[in-house]
Amino acid sequence: MTLPWQRLRYGALWLWHQFITFGLVALVVLALWVGLGRQLAPLAADYRAGLEARLSAAAGLPVRLAQLRGRWEGLGPVFELRGLALHDPAAPQAAPLLQIPLVELRPALWQSLRGIEPRLDARVSGLAISLDQLADGRLQVRELARLGARDPAALRRVLNLALRQPQLAVSDSRLTLALTGRPALTLSRLSLINRNQGDRHLLGGEFLLADPAQRVQFHLDFSGDP
Repeated sequence: MTLPWQRLRYGALWLWHQFITFGLVALVVLALWVGLGRQLAPLAADYRAGLEARLSAAAGLPVRLAQLRGRWEGLGPVFELRGLALHDPAAPQAAPLLQIPLVELRPALWQSLRGIEPRLDARVSGLAISLDQLADGRLQVRELARLGARDPAALRRVLNLALRQPQLAVSDSRLTLALTGRPALTLSRLSLINRNQGDRHLLGGEFLLADPAQRVQFHLDFSGDP
């Protein structure tokens, strides 16, 4: 006759064995994932044309890359996009609307599974843009003004693409504000990070003001689409 405490003991041992087995399987899969990733990450450069096509389709305008590199960091790959350029669909061979020296992309696995589409954590470095205030008080990105005037939907697609990603960070960048009736204001050494949670966006960062010289920090919590 098996006593209740013995059944409990057998059940606990069975659960423990299952846990150990699952842990070993997970370690093997993780080792294979990391090992395979370290071998394949340097081959990312071979897929530059394919990535350009995917980015162009997602943004709705031609995207060009000067260089694509891959490396393995921690438990996942990191892709470096150097010399990323956004072109006007009406004049794809002309000078780019906007150039970004460096973009780093890291796959966001959990968010990709939840959204049933690829999601990425992105970091942009060396960005330089200007915001102009229009007569009705709205702000527009000067570098993308031609695109917005000709095809407002294209500009919205670019913004929506950025806000769909779980995290967007900017470092070592510069923003110039041209407000009506005021001298242009330049925010240098700009660093910020925007965490997107559905229609909620948590933005924080800091920048340097030249006159008077001071560092300013800010935190914003807003919701809605762009």
